[in-house]
Amino acid sequence: MSVPPLKSWWARRSLGAITLFLLLIGSVLLIAGWVKFDEESALRRAGVDVEGNVIEKSQERRRRSGKKNYLTVQYSPSGGRTGDTFTRRFSVSKSVYEATSTGAAIRVRCLPSDPKIAKLAGKSDESPILLGMGGVLFVLGAGCGYAWNRRRHREQGEPVAPVTSDADRTQGTY
Repeated sequence: MSVPPLKSWWARRSLGAITLFLLLIGSVLLIAGWVKFDEESALRRAGVDVEGNVIEKSQERRRRSGKKNYLTVQYSPSGGRTGDTFTRRFSVSKSVYEATSTGAAIRVRCLPSDPKIAKLAGKSDESPILLGMGGVLFVLGAGCGYAWNRRRHREQGEPVAPVTSDADRTQGTY
């Protein structure tokens, strides 16, 4: 199958720009997902459930995603004995937001060694979504980069090397 050459400057560069964009966004999502996964696994392993109090409810309007609901919760990892209290703002679903009132008690899961790492008890993990989206975008970017490189070599009249594996090299079949 013959691929027509790309004539314009933008057409030659656009696949490269798409490749870089997908690789960059995929990498950022993979890193964010990995950090979130690390925090969530630490919370599963060593986290403790403590009681917190809702001190504020707030909503933010988003242009595309509608309203985003937040609960600001104050909690103490030592159960209030040492006076160390932490305040954190948690994103919650609409049903949790509507069912919770200011001043209500709510369970928070936090790390005793680093109480800033916390989530609402019973809330599902977000890391698989970030890791999955990052992985898909990264693979798409790698595929675009492969296609861009092959097209570039083909347009310049250079031979495109066949894809070989280590098994082919050791057996001398390439």
